[in-house]
Amino acid sequence: MATIKMKDIFDKNGNFINPIDPYRCKRDDKVYQFLFDEDGYALRSEEARMFILKHNCSPFSAIVHYYYSHDIDCGCKGNYTAIYAWR
Repeated sequence: MATIKMKDIFDKNGNFINPIDPYRCKRDDKVYQFLFDEDGYALRSEEARMFILKHNCSPFSAIVHYYYSHDIDCGCKGNYTAIYAWR
């Protein structure tokens, strides 16, 4: 099985290559499983940060949205997960 990387999900502008709505997609989706755990918490915020810096992504891009969705995880102390950022 091939390993998924950020460049397989996001283009160089930081937008989803194949649009996905994490809040409404199936939990068995490979992209969802790569980005989020089974409870909806963001797993790869540090990888996202490195991608954002490398490609100088727009603050309005999907990957920046994903990166900051991790703050929902941390700031709400488990009451809301990252997928709520797409609600």
